[in-house]
Amino acid sequence: MAAPAGMSSGASRSALQCLVEQLKMEAATKRIKVSQGPAGLQQYCLQNACKNALLIGVQAGSNHFREPRSCALNTGHSEQSKEVHQGMPSGTK
Repeated sequence: MAAPAGMSSGASRSALQCLVEQLKMEAATKRIKVSQGPAGLQQYCLQNACKNALLIGVQAGSNHFREPRSCALNTGHSEQSKEVHQGMPSGTK
């Protein structure tokens, strides 16, 4: 097989070896019937429903996505805090 234009025979061989390895991995992949996929997914969802925040909700104290109530850098009015804010460009305070 001739190397494609702009590709050396060493690079072509390396690319083919990578392709063969990829095809071997894909051939070794465990496959299931299409009809079994949804049943397995449904079973997994039912088994883990008690852990699903969309179904059971999230307690306010444990919600990691809520806005923080305060920031340790912005809460104090100490001299050190003022120095930090004075050194920042305008519009970022």
